[in-house]
Amino acid sequence: AVEVNLGAIPNPHLALAFTGIGFRTHTFQWKLVATNRQESDAIRSIITKFQARMLPDVSPNNSMLTYPDVCDVVFSGIAPGYIFDIKRSVVTDVQTNYSPSNNPAFFKGSGAPVEVDLTVTLKENEIAVRSDFETDSVMQAIQDSDL
Repeated sequence: AVEVNLGAIPNPHLALAFTGIGFRTHTFQWKLVATNRQESDAIRSIITKFQARMLPDVSPNNSMLTYPDVCDVVFSGIAPGYIFDIKRSVVTDVQTNYSPSNNPAFFKGSGAPVEVDLTVTLKENEIAVRSDFETDSVMQAIQDSDL
């Protein structure tokens, strides 16, 4: 109402607009295809580990919950500066699809799945800041490119 009477509004300074940022999340998806029951068992083990490690545990006297495990994500075989670093994270969601081709397939005799889509979501437990992206290797990669 005051703005209408004065014909003006407060200047939206940056300090008024910036309220902070949240923790970044990252989602990874894999198509896991087994060629035999042993590989299907290995896929099950991978999925079970993700599911278990994202959950808290109970303290020895059952009076408290412990924190879920924290993980470090490392990309191998990629030149520095092309994929940003992911800070220490916790797994917040694990989703599986045992019929990703809309045609469920299982090994005869064992019933183990042939194909599984696995989606894992992580949330960093530190806030990312500008200096995280202005490292020497990132800046050198940008200078070496045609950007």
